[in-house]
Amino acid sequence: MKRLMRKEFIKFLIQLRKDKTLIILCIEVVIMMMGIGLVSPILPQYASTFGVNITMIGMLITVFGIAMIIVDIPAGKLSDKIGRRPILISGPLVVAIGSLCCGLANQYWVYYYLDLYKA
Repeated sequence: MKRLMRKEFIKFLIQLRKDKTLIILCIEVVIMMMGIGLVSPILPQYASTFGVNITMIGMLITVFGIAMIIVDIPAGKLSDKIGRRPILISGPLVVAIGSLCCGLANQYWVYYYLDLYKA
């Protein structure tokens, strides 16, 4: 079993070396997920600066996930219509701008709406 998984992993690495676009997409996904994964654990401490409780932070994380689900389908159709490259460039830019603005937010509701924008 372990040997089979190792062979599949090696095949994946060989394919990854051949396809430079796949490498770029993997790096993009890792960076975006790292950004989300790094912020989530410190949200309760960040929330204390806003004076809100843990329930509001749970709502923030839930709404972010729901917003991503709602936006993914229209974004996929839009990428089919105008091409994948503009979406793959504009998507991370929107997330970067939204993340920067979230970091500068001074009220919970500003952070909340910016987080929705980021999703």
